[in-house]
Amino acid sequence: MTPDAVLGFHTALEFYGRAYSVFTKFYYVTSKKNLPFQFQSSEIIGVMQPITLHDKAKEDFCVKESLRGGFQVRVTNFERTLVDILDRSELSGSWEEIWRYSI
Repeated sequence: MTPDAVLGFHTALEFYGRAYSVFTKFYYVTSKKNLPFQFQSSEIIGVMQPITLHDKAKEDFCVKESLRGGFQVRVTNFERTLVDILDRSELSGSWEEIWRYSI
C-alpha cells in the first residue's frame, strides 16, 4: 500500500490467529494519508500512525517482519496490537471481542 505500511489492529489479530470474528476490512498503519479502496469484497484502510510514535520518530516501535505466502509482511507485534486496539477500539470490533483477544 505504502512503503511504510504495517498491518495493525484487527488485521494484526487475524495475522496472529487471535481474532474472534472475521472482518472484511483490513487495516494498515502508515504515516501517509491514503484513501480506502475496495478489492473484491474487502476494504483496505490506511490508519495514521499514533501521534506519540510519529512525534518521536518511533513508527517502527514493536513492528516485526514475517514471511507470509512468500512475501515479507510488516505487522505490529502482539503487545503493540493490544495497546493500539485499546487506543482505537473502533478498528478492532466490540469490547467483547477485545476482551476475548486479551485472554
